[in-house]
Amino acid sequence: RSNQMEPVISLGGGVKFNISRSAQLRIDIHDYVSPFPKNVIAPAGGSKISGWVQDFSVMAGLSFSL
Repeated sequence: RSNQMEPVISLGGGVKFNISRSAQLRIDIHDYVSPFPKNVIAPAGGSKISGWVQDFSVMAGLSFSL
């Protein structure tokens, strides 16, 4: 059992579209970047792991106003 804390960088942005006078669509994309957690994920025997891991997240939402 092991645990490890690493810093995380969060980058992202979004775009909002007017669908009609009272409705909007928003699309966001985020990227979470962190150094590889070497103490938690062990490489196969004889191999080395280094670098960064990243995870993309895409979100969408609808909003309505009166």
